[in-house]
Amino acid sequence: LCIATGSNETCLTYTVHGSNLFSSDYTGFYVSWVYSGGAAVRDDCAISTTTTLSPNLWNNVKLDVTLGTGAIQFFVGSTEVTSNCTGGFGNDTVAKVTVGPATQGVTTSSWAGYIDNIVAAVSR
Repeated sequence: LCIATGSNETCLTYTVHGSNLFSSDYTGFYVSWVYSGGAAVRDDCAISTTTTLSPNLWNNVKLDVTLGTGAIQFFVGSTEVTSNCTGGFGNDTVAKVTVGPATQGVTTSSWAGYIDNIVAAVSR
C-alpha cells in the first residue's frame, strides 16, 4: 500500500527475512518513505512486532500521511499501530494511491492475498 504525492512516496510493506535500513533480517510490517524534491532523504521504520493480520479473514488496514506535519499513521482495524516514523514531505496538489503486491529480489515462499473494498481518500 503506497501513497505518492509529487516528490513523496510512503509505503506500508511486509517482508519475510528482508533487509532494510534498520535490520538485515526482518520479518513483519514496516513503513518506507522517500522524498526526492530537493536533497533526497528516506527512512524505513519498523511497525510493532506484535502487529499481525488474521489469516483467512478480511483485515482492514489504513495508511494515513499528513504532508504538513510529516505524520505517518498505520491502523489495523480501528487500532493505531505505532511506527515511530515521521516523514519529510513537501506539499503537493497531486496524489496517487497504489495497492497490491510488489516483489524485489527473489521470493522463496508462497504468498496469496485478496484485495477488496478499497477506499482511497485524499483531502486538504
